[in-house]
Amino acid sequence: MVSYRLALNDILSLPNERYAGNGIVVNEPTRQLMLRIENSLFRLQAMGDDERRELWIRADPGTLEEWISYEKMLEWGSVENYEEYLELWKEESSEDNLWYRIVSASYKDFHQFIVSDNIHGLVDLRTIPYVDYKGFDNSKACDLTKPLGNIADAIDSLVENILSDNGKEYVDFVEKNLPYGKREGTIHRRKLYQLADIDPLKEFDKKKLINILTSKEKPIEYEEMTLRIYIQMWAKCYRALHQNQYEGISDTELFKHSSKGYEALNLDFDLPSDFQEWDDACSFAHCFDVVYARVHLWVRRNETTGKYGFVLGTRSVWNLSQYLLIAETLDAQGIRISYTDLDAILPLLREEDLVEITPYAYRYFQGNGIGEQMDLCLFSEDIQPLVIANTNWKSQPHPTPSPLKM
Repeated sequence: MVSYRLALNDILSLPNERYAGNGIVVNEPTRQLMLRIENSLFRLQAMGDDERRELWIRADPGTLEEWISYEKMLEWGSVENYEEYLELWKEESSEDNLWYRIVSASYKDFHQFIVSDNIHGLVDLRTIPYVDYKGFDNSKACDLTKPLGNIADAIDSLVENILSDNGKEYVDFVEKNLPYGKREGTIHRRKLYQLADIDPLKEFDKKKLINILTSKEKPIEYEEMTLRIYIQMWAKCYRALHQNQYEGISDTELFKHSSKGYEALNLDFDLPSDFQEWDDACSFAHCFDVVYARVHLWVRRNETTGKYGFVLGTRSVWNLSQYLLIAETLDAQGIRISYTDLDAILPLLREEDLVEITPYAYRYFQGNGIGEQMDLCLFSEDIQPLVIANTNWKSQPHPTPSPLKM
C-alpha cells in the first residue's frame, strides 16, 4: 500500500473555479507551498513540456464527523435536510470521487499547480495569471496555505515512496484501484454497438448514405457565385432540418437564421462582387453554418473548371445526424453537392472506427482512427462492466526518479 494521507476535505477546500480563464492566482505564502510541491516533483523525470509532472493521488474520505458540518451545508443551500446531507456524504466519499490527478508545471516566472478529478472538477492555481504577465494586484491573490500545506505533505510522502522502488508500488496501486470512469481507452465501434443499444444513427440507411457521400456523379457548379444562389442552397439545407416548420417563409427571410445572415441583407444578391465581399468578411466557423458553428455549407472554386460549387462539412460527431439528414434530403431532391470530412464519417458509418472512452468526451472527431468520444457514465450499470472488459485501456504514466534531483 502506498503510504501517505491526504484528507478529502483538503481537496474540497480548494476553490473549484477559474477566474477570467486565467486560473486562481495565489498569495506569496501559498506560492511558496506551490514551489515546495514543484521541487518535490522535480525529483521525478519530467513527463512533458514546461517541466510537467503528474501523479494520481487518492484522498482519504475520513469520517462523517470530519466532513463539512450539516449546519454549514444548510447555510450554503447544498442540502435541505439531514437525509440529503447523508446522501451527499455517501456520494462524495465513494471510491469514484476520491481520486485526483495532480499536475505541476512551470515556464519562466509562471508556475502552475492543477488538481483535477478527471471528470468536472478542476483547481487551477497560478503564481501569475499567465506567462510574462506584468502588474498583477497582489491584494486579489488567494490564500490557500492550510489545505495546500497538507497536500504538500502528502505529495512529499508519495514522492519518497516512488523513489524507494522506481515507482513500482505506486503504479501497481494506481492500475489496480483507479476507477475506470477516470481512465481513457478505445473500443471498436462495432463491438460497442453489440454490447449496448446506443447507435444514434440506427434510423438512417447507412449504406445508402455511404453511396450518396461517395457518389462519382458530378456535383452542381455555377459560372459565378452570388448571394442569391448561396441563400437558395443554404435554405434547402436549413429546411431539411426543420421540415414543414417554415412553410410560406421566403429563403431570404429564412437566411436571417444564419449567424451572419443579417449582414448580407444590405448587399446586392445578384452581384458576384457582393457575394465576395460577404465571403471575405466570414470566418471559417461562422457565416457558412447551417447548424451554428457545427455544420457548414461552404463555397469552393474548382481550380480545374474555374466554376463554383457547394461543400457540406462538419467536424462534430454530435451533429452528424443533421449533416446526414441534409445529404439525404438533397439527394432525394436530385441535388448533388460535394461532402467533406469523409475521412472520419465513412469509417463511422461502416462501424470500422474506434470509440474513445474518456471522462473528457467532447463533440469532435479525434483522428487517428478515433471517430467519437464517450464517457463511461453514459452506459447503464449493467452495461458498464461489458464496456470495461472490451476496452483497450491506456496505461497510467509511470513516474521514475530524475537523475538530476534525488
